[in-house]
Amino acid sequence: MQDIDELHSHLERQRRRLTRLVERALRQGRALATDAAILAQSRSVDRLINKVTEQRRGGA
Repeated sequence: MQDIDELHSHLERQRRRLTRLVERALRQGRALATDAAILAQSRSVDRLINKVTEQRRGGA
């Protein structure tokens, strides 16, 4: 099990990656809602947010 600080750091790195993907897509005029890389990264960030939330609540 990762500790909360490691999970939070990983979450922040993944959020930054998502931001870069979104910014690049916007510069290129691509639709965000259909960009597979953005959608996959967004799901990854969502999963990490859930993990951090669970650990803060004292869950697994």
